[in-house]
Amino acid sequence: QPVAIGDKMRPAIVTLKDGIWEVENSGLRENLLRPFMTDHLNEALNPSGYAFNLFPSVRRIVKKYACPEWRSLYPTLSATALADRSKALELWYGQDYGYTKKDRSVRIGETCFAVGVPALQGNS
Repeated sequence: QPVAIGDKMRPAIVTLKDGIWEVENSGLRENLLRPFMTDHLNEALNPSGYAFNLFPSVRRIVKKYACPEWRSLYPTLSATALADRSKALELWYGQDYGYTKKDRSVRIGETCFAVGVPALQGNS
């Protein structure tokens, strides 16, 4: 069956013809997985939660290895901009899909960037 994703109707990926399932090849690349590959799956914006004993280690490793890379690649980002983007991902086209709302999450914005200040001027 066709499926609505947000405000766009996606065609059926497979159809039943004479008792045999056939893959619809037209637009397969655009319709099979691409509509589902969004920032909602990006753990930098939708991070996992960690047990109290793992959280400090994960946070320390992210600060040491990931933060310099993030600040280098995205020098104009700020904690506020990343928090806003992350907040916008709490629902997937209006549906609850399991966004992490845990206290012990290592969020890139909070961990690597100063609040409201672009990375070039922000924390190190």
